[in-house]
Amino acid sequence: MVGPTGCGMFEEFRRCGPPCPPTCDTLKEMICCEVACIAGCFCADGYILEKDPTTGPRKCIPLNQCPSPGVLSFERPTFSVLEGSGKAIITVVRVNGSYSPISCRYRVMDSAGPYFGLVGELEFPDGVVSRTIEIPLQDNAVRDPDLTVRLELFEPSRKTGIVDGTFILTILDDDMTPGYLELEKTQFSVPENVGSVRVQVLRHEGSDGQLRVKYRTVPDSASSNVDFSPTTGELIFEEGETSKTVTVSIVDDEVRETSEKFKIELFDFTHGPGVLNFRRRGSVLTADVTIIDNDMRPGILQLERPSYTVYENAGIVDVSVVRVDGQDGQIKVKFETRPKSAKAGHDFETQMGELVFEEGELRKTIRIKIVDDNVREPEESFEVILFDATPGPGTINFRGLETTRRTTTITITDDDMNPGVLKLDRSTYEVMEDVGSVRVDVVRTGGQDGRITVQYQTKGLTANEKQDFVPTSGSLIFEEGEMRKSIVVQIKDDVEKEPLETLEVQLLNPTPGPGIVHFRGFGQIETTIIKIRDNDMTPGILQFERPSYEVLESVGTLKIGVVRLQGSDGEIRVKYRTVASKAVVNQDFVYIEGELVFNERDTRKDITVQIIDDDVREPIKAFQVQLIDAGHGPEVINFKGLGPITTTVVTITDDDMRPGSFMFERPSYEVPETVGTVKIGVVRVDGSDGQIRVKYRTVPKSARVSQDFLPTEGELVFEEGQTRKDIVIQIVDDDIREPTKGFEVQLLDPTPGLGVINFRRFTSNPTAVVSIIDDDMRPGTFQLEKPSYDIYENVGTITIGVIRLDGTDGEMRVKYKTIPKTAQVHQDFVPVEGELVFGEKETRKDIVIKIVDDDVREATKTFEVQLLDITPGVGVINFRRFTSNPTAIVSIRDDDSKEFSVLSLVSCP
Repeated sequence: MVGPTGCGMFEEFRRCGPPCPPTCDTLKEMICCEVACIAGCFCADGYILEKDPTTGPRKCIPLNQCPSPGVLSFERPTFSVLEGSGKAIITVVRVNGSYSPISCRYRVMDSAGPYFGLVGELEFPDGVVSRTIEIPLQDNAVRDPDLTVRLELFEPSRKTGIVDGTFILTILDDDMTPGYLELEKTQFSVPENVGSVRVQVLRHEGSDGQLRVKYRTVPDSASSNVDFSPTTGELIFEEGETSKTVTVSIVDDEVRETSEKFKIELFDFTHGPGVLNFRRRGSVLTADVTIIDNDMRPGILQLERPSYTVYENAGIVDVSVVRVDGQDGQIKVKFETRPKSAKAGHDFETQMGELVFEEGELRKTIRIKIVDDNVREPEESFEVILFDATPGPGTINFRGLETTRRTTTITITDDDMNPGVLKLDRSTYEVMEDVGSVRVDVVRTGGQDGRITVQYQTKGLTANEKQDFVPTSGSLIFEEGEMRKSIVVQIKDDVEKEPLETLEVQLLNPTPGPGIVHFRGFGQIETTIIKIRDNDMTPGILQFERPSYEVLESVGTLKIGVVRLQGSDGEIRVKYRTVASKAVVNQDFVYIEGELVFNERDTRKDITVQIIDDDVREPIKAFQVQLIDAGHGPEVINFKGLGPITTTVVTITDDDMRPGSFMFERPSYEVPETVGTVKIGVVRVDGSDGQIRVKYRTVPKSARVSQDFLPTEGELVFEEGQTRKDIVIQIVDDDIREPTKGFEVQLLDPTPGLGVINFRRFTSNPTAVVSIIDDDMRPGTFQLEKPSYDIYENVGTITIGVIRLDGTDGEMRVKYKTIPKTAQVHQDFVPVEGELVFGEKETRKDIVIKIVDDDVREATKTFEVQLLDITPGVGVINFRRFTSNPTAIVSIRDDDSKEFSVLSLVSCP
């Protein structure tokens, strides 16, 4: 349908027709949809013609029911695309309406590389709600940073608008090759004592950017914390890193068990910021770790013995193969016989095969048949050899064969010879020690075939080799048919009495000669005893043990030893007696005599002498003890009587000596430093007998050596009767005021002289302290400031000055008092007395006295002020009391005289 203006049905009037009348123009500015022209007529203001009526003719409808053309925006504000995608497709959508055609333009807003200047237009027909912008992408093979392109919608058509009109396109570089991650292999096997297993995670086909993967252990037949330590974590591959290690601790135990498994898994593959082309993971994402038990002890195999010896009539020899140091699992070993001098098939039957030791089996036997014949022949031998030891299925730690026991030798002894046995003819012999020699026979019994050898030796039992017999050893050779041989033993004679003594003759190492078989070694008697009887007696001699004895008289008793030397056989006797010399019988000792009897083996007896103690000091005295009339008992021979010491001298030393002991005369001394020297008395108390000595020395304390005193040391010798000695020490004087200082004088090493006894060293502490009093103090002296004072009685008080002269060191005190003369107490002055204390450095103190004023006219009166009893403070020395007369006279002048004057009276008009 076409209207009179030439507009098609529903066409916008402004586009196809002439300008609208003012009323139409006004209408178009107000309405939200196009104005259709129909037959040149418009709907009234506020209405529009219905566009597509479902029935009947079109009607005018209110403008608030008009459909909207909508507004334009980007479907989303951002979009990322790989540069190799060919093109980027960006959607622009029409929202909130689709009525009538609309359009807008788009463009790239900034300089974005090859996309700079891109511009275009989008048209939306009626009802169309979306359009796309296609941007061709430029791809290259160079790894570049990502490119950001910003697009803008602009110039929308009149009937629409634009919201969210800015879009960010990110073109991602697709030339990054971060690679992929996987485990190095699917299977790992480790012994359980390995400590830990290290599994590599590898990065293949690239190393760009950061990749991450988590890992964990998963128990299978192996148990967590029992067979392995469970582990989880994350591996981070930084750019360029291609390998990482997962370490799992393996738990070693001592329990035998089958192989056990656990898994190591990779999961949760992620990449770091900016990483693309990540294919997440490879194909090996799980690895099985098999823990092989190392507690199996299959042991080692060896032949039980290195050799066997059998007779040829034995029939069978069993050779044992043993399993040692373990019994776990199945193990195998092959064996075979190898001939040496014995011939296979003639002397033994060949054997070969394999022994299989099942779990727990420790021994297997190889049975070899021995072939017997009737031919006399030498020993023959063959070997059994083990080889090719192998473990059975599942057996580990098998160490094969023991190196020294792979071969054993079987020696076949001929049983057709009878060489007999060897033995001693008798089991005992008894001879006197002067016999010279004894012959001991060795006999062969039970056969005489072949040559046999035996060794022999003598061995002392109670008999002493080289003193009682000549030791001998050697070999006896019995040739074929010989039946007896002799061993000759030399017996030595001596002159010592001794008991019955014995020695032994031994047979040892019986050896068959070459080719000898069936030799059975010894018969019943392999050892014989030779008894040697003595023909000597040595009763010995008697003498004193010592030629002299020294004792104190207070000893009480003295034991004097008599000894038996050069023998102790039989009974012998000796008499003894005391003989006075300077010692007096029954005053210094008690006389004794008697007899000592020495029985067999007795070698010492004592004579006991009583010593008498008294309180008299006397010189050393002595007496003798003598041995006389030595004799022997019945059947005793060779007794030689007394030895060289038949007399012993007993010296008695007096113990009534009182040498005394040392002490200082005084424990301490105080001296002024001007003293020059100080004498320290050392006295001997409680006795003065004999000579005694004592050393002395000075020891500095607060006093300094050579500055306060001169050090000295020496020794004092007190002869008999001397009781006092002086130690003289020089004191050093200086001009420095200082505190009291001290040093010690010590006594040491007291020593008694020759013959001095009962010395008791020190009576008291052997140390004296010397204090040096400083004499450089100047405490000064006192005097009254003036010798006299003249005052009027109306003065009220008078101050008398007391001054300290010639020094101010230390504290000083002085007392004072008033003494009336012509002045009367309490009528002319108030009496005072007291004490002035002058501290260190104080030089003046005042005495204040009250003067009494009266109205009586009188003459001048006086009283005295006296200083007395000056006392130094603690530690003050060199005090010189008063310098001058310590008295001042105070004269009180009367103020009651009155002079009268005549006053002129003047009268006033």
